[in-house]
Amino acid sequence: MVTALLVDGSAELHPAGGLVPADPRLHVVGDLAGGGPFITSSIAGIAAQAVRAAHTIVAASD
Repeated sequence: MVTALLVDGSAELHPAGGLVPADPRLHVVGDLAGGGPFITSSIAGIAAQAVRAAHTIVAASD
């Protein structure tokens, strides 16, 4: 999946690690997310990221 996203330009690797979406419709949640300090995500942290992504997706569809 990561390779496919990189090859088609939907995402790129962050210099500090992780994956950063190049397409605003794509959201990376959890340990694969780049752009911040690498800290292993807890279930509560991943759930919070997923909620933010869901809100963004719903707001974009309005």
